[in-house]
Amino acid sequence: MLTLAQFYFIVRRRRLLILLSTVAGLVAAIGWSGLTPRRYTASAQILVNVRAVETVGQPGSVADQLAPDYLSTQTDIIRSERILSEAARALGLDRDGPRIRALGWSPEAGPALRYAVKFLRGHVALSPSATSRMLDLRATAPDATLAAEIANAVADAYRDGSLAIQSEPARLAIRGYDRQATELRARWAAEQGRLAAKQRALGVTTREAGDDAETARLVSLSGQLAVAEAAQATAAARADRTALPDVIANPVVQDLEQRIAEAAAKRQQLAATAGPRNVDVREVTGQIEALRAQLAAQRGLIRDGVASAARQGASSVATLRAAVADQKQRVIAAQGHRGEISLIEQSLASIRQTYEQVMQRRAQLSVQDTVGQGNAIMLSRARPPETPSWPRPIVMAAIGLVAGLMAGVAGALAFAFARGRLDAPEDIELWSDVPFVGGIGLSGGHPALAAPRSLLTSRFGGSAS
Repeated sequence: MLTLAQFYFIVRRRRLLILLSTVAGLVAAIGWSGLTPRRYTASAQILVNVRAVETVGQPGSVADQLAPDYLSTQTDIIRSERILSEAARALGLDRDGPRIRALGWSPEAGPALRYAVKFLRGHVALSPSATSRMLDLRATAPDATLAAEIANAVADAYRDGSLAIQSEPARLAIRGYDRQATELRARWAAEQGRLAAKQRALGVTTREAGDDAETARLVSLSGQLAVAEAAQATAAARADRTALPDVIANPVVQDLEQRIAEAAAKRQQLAATAGPRNVDVREVTGQIEALRAQLAAQRGLIRDGVASAARQGASSVATLRAAVADQKQRVIAAQGHRGEISLIEQSLASIRQTYEQVMQRRAQLSVQDTVGQGNAIMLSRARPPETPSWPRPIVMAAIGLVAGLMAGVAGALAFAFARGRLDAPEDIELWSDVPFVGGIGLSGGHPALAAPRSLLTSRFGGSAS
């Protein structure tokens, strides 16, 4: 393996060869720079805005359009045949003339427009920014003015083409929205007619008011039924007990009982003083009998009244129960009607909402189409460059120097390995690691000591020729 010291001695011994090779590389680079045709590059900057997707309703998110592939798509559009053809026409490169011939076109190369598009595609470069929506458009041409004109023409064609590309879908969307609006208006009218017919068939004018009235009537009847059932139960209990509480609490009965008690006390007093056969005693006894007959009659009337009230309560309860059951059916039917009408109203509301969104989006698209706002803005137009972008003498000279230096070093190493000789006493120590003690001087200077072939083979891992 070649050590650093060995490499240094070889380079130092062949320094003249390396110097000549380096100078030759520099001269060749200078000649290359002088013979290379001049090329000029002009640059224009374009800002690519983002427009919302054309959809019904609220504009969608533009996060997808801010992705890197969005700018990549825009660069593909710029390099498309449609945009480059418009730029070539604007530059006058679509027909025979001195400008297209200056780019190397001849009638044998085919149509001028196709050649111009191919030339522009190969000489227009785009550099999208990774952190912004900027596009750097660079055009290269043999002439500085032509390079600026190409960059500006391609940028203008992209701006106008982008507007046309966006306006065309907008117009198609407007026509589609018009068709949808017509269909929605027809569906809206049909649903309104269907709702009116259903309301007439069900006898409903205002769904909410009708439902509330039926429910309120059911609640009222249910309350009346509860009160009637309680009263009927009380009346039935009183009737089962022979109306004793009513009899006891009746004021007429109480009055008769009091009068009977008073008459009985008077009769007892008279019987004690005048005897039981006394006329006054018999008269009082007759009064007591008459009062008792009145009391029995009054008690019978009270019992009959209580029984009649119990029968009336039972009849009222039966009537109210029938009314509540009928009202429940009416409420259930009203709820069914409400469900049918609710479905129609929901369909009508959905159609109306969609119609409003369609018309709103159509109005927005109409404004955008009228205004004619594209997504490309020219921030800076290209200007003719003052210096050519190629050739670059400094870069070429550096390349020539490096190439010449590397060629010289490679030649020196190849010369040393191919020759396989020891040209100086120091080579003995260099190649064999044996210290050099001294040598025998001759008239011609140092003797040319030939290195053994086996030594070179062992040092470099190959055969020495």
